[in-house]
Amino acid sequence: MTEHILLKHLTNNTEYFSNVFNILESSDFEDRYDSKIFKTIGHLYTKYNKCPNLSELELYFDSAGIDIQEKSLIKTRINDIQNTSNEITEELILDSTEKWLKLSRFRRDVVLAGADVVDGTNTKNSLESLQKTSEEINKISFKTSVGLDYKKDAIKNFEQYQEVDSGGIKMNINLVDVATGNGMKPGTLTIYSAVSNSGKTTMLTNNAGASVLQGKNVAYFTFEESELEIRERIDALLLDKKTSELVELGSALKTPFDFLLQQNIGNIKIKAYAPRSANALTIKAQIEEWKLKDGFIPDIIIADSITIISPVNKSDNLYGTGKAVSEEVKGLGVDFNVPVISAVQLGRQAYGATSVGMESVGESIAIMQVATTVIGVVLDDKRPDIRLLSILKSRKINKAKTKSEIVNIDTDRQKIWDLSDGDKRAYIKQDMKDDMQGLQDIVDVAQKVETSGTNVLDALLNK
Repeated sequence: MTEHILLKHLTNNTEYFSNVFNILESSDFEDRYDSKIFKTIGHLYTKYNKCPNLSELELYFDSAGIDIQEKSLIKTRINDIQNTSNEITEELILDSTEKWLKLSRFRRDVVLAGADVVDGTNTKNSLESLQKTSEEINKISFKTSVGLDYKKDAIKNFEQYQEVDSGGIKMNINLVDVATGNGMKPGTLTIYSAVSNSGKTTMLTNNAGASVLQGKNVAYFTFEESELEIRERIDALLLDKKTSELVELGSALKTPFDFLLQQNIGNIKIKAYAPRSANALTIKAQIEEWKLKDGFIPDIIIADSITIISPVNKSDNLYGTGKAVSEEVKGLGVDFNVPVISAVQLGRQAYGATSVGMESVGESIAIMQVATTVIGVVLDDKRPDIRLLSILKSRKINKAKTKSEIVNIDTDRQKIWDLSDGDKRAYIKQDMKDDMQGLQDIVDVAQKVETSGTNVLDALLNK
């Protein structure tokens, strides 16, 4: 049926013809009569410089030198094509053609050829060449955008200014929403940078939960934890339970989960890979598979984390690898018209620091250069329930004019939220009090050394 809809549009839709014809091949059609009709459409287009309609195709075959039985079968095919629906949008027919073509070529060039490689009857191909073929198939795209025309698109763009300003996915964390320009926009890459065990994955799962509660679909790719571990984190957040309580409650969670489903939430697809075992093309293929099998279309992509994703374009140095991976991951956001979020680990010099900068990044600085927004996450050693967020980079605002923000974090429930003004004042007051106590300790030690002649080290140890 897909082939007949495709062939019908080739005969009555010039724009569709121009988008797909040069990519299609007659061998893509399993039915030999469909294949013959396709080749004839190409022949007549080349000869007359226009798409033939179905009547012209029928006339051509009537006058062609083929036997009566074959002519009858082709005529039946043309009638079947004629009876297919016309009520299909341009976007849907292009999307359907792309899916059909990828499946057709994957079956022909990978599955069948792979079976021959395995049983030894195909010596021309290898498993490596089949993998490259599969990657090339995944690159097939009928995207029709040719960019923005400054004059023609002016009015539409003027109307979109306000939409763009308010159309991002907000994470309900003030500094994050400010840094991303009032929410995360399609085609952007937001990076959280922090030292180990300070809440990078909690930030990512919290963002996933915030997106789902807004009715957004999340494609979550984990390279460090299992699919079940990420599911557990998100359950804790959405069901407002401690992770330890999930084990205790078990099947009793069905009631709060059913209530959650009534809230018109989005969905999350989670896929785990071993570190460096997948690249941007692998992720793209997985999203396409979800789209094809389940109709799942993501509104946001989360990859935890970017430094253990393999590059498609290999490099022999850290900078080149970081640049390639970050550009390819950011490219997923462009391809699917969604925001992308990921994380990197800060270097050793950031441990114990009260603030961080771009120089603290332990991985390739190229990742920071490619990212749209970079947010530093600092752990307070005295307050494990507190994190300091700071904007290290933003293409949306002037970060120099934006102060760092203190947020609460509940790792048991994967929750992150802004402190109230009162809590901020109390935190700052306590922080100043701790600093004053630290100064007093230094004064006490100095006085002890001065009055008793005690060694400074001994005085500190005995304090």
